[in-house]
Amino acid sequence: MSDPLKGIIEEIRADLGYKESEDLWAASFLCELLRDHPRVLRPEDLPVEEEVVVVGAGPSIAELPKIVGELEDSVVYAADGACRALLELGIVPDVVVTDLDGPKEYLLMSSECGSITVVHAHGDNVTELAELVPTLGRILGTCQVEPPCDLLHNFGGFTDGDRAVVMAARLGAERVLTVGMDFGNLTTEYSRPGEGRGVFRADPVKRKKLAWGERVLRLVERELGVEVESLTVRR
Repeated sequence: MSDPLKGIIEEIRADLGYKESEDLWAASFLCELLRDHPRVLRPEDLPVEEEVVVVGAGPSIAELPKIVGELEDSVVYAADGACRALLELGIVPDVVVTDLDGPKEYLLMSSECGSITVVHAHGDNVTELAELVPTLGRILGTCQVEPPCDLLHNFGGFTDGDRAVVMAARLGAERVLTVGMDFGNLTTEYSRPGEGRGVFRADPVKRKKLAWGERVLRLVERELGVEVESLTVRR
């Protein structure tokens, strides 16, 4: 792939031991699920403005209650479990970007409340795809291989959070403001439901994923010319 934001997945597979063949199988499986889904959207159906807020599930998500007023008139993309934090504050994200490993009840609640769910297929989430995709409302499918059907799209990126930033940038945002997009050694219960409470140390694989996510954000700035800035730091 000549596009660095898509091609980076080859380096990530080599680092984390993922197999392209498994990613392709998952993408093909999601294609079949979407063919039977009544509310499949296309990229142009996603909301976007000059400035988009992307909410991740890192430790700085604790700042969310302090800036909730600033989100009311913004286009908000939530990365997976971050939708829980938003819903708890009465905010329905416009878009939820997920590989379905977050809190299922909140992913479904977001969908029921009107969020568009951008569902990502990769080698080890086929079970979750089969379980949840038929139950979701408005949906758009993504993958990290050459799309095997026209119902899937490869925007590039890797983790839910950085893929949300890539999507916003490719859809036309000139600036992406982030909350909870932290790339250190810590994670939260919003990102890893059932593995701990509050903020806790990420496991080695999660730490590698966070490092790759940070690298993707720098690529967004360099390759797409889109400013990526922490909303909590900016304040």
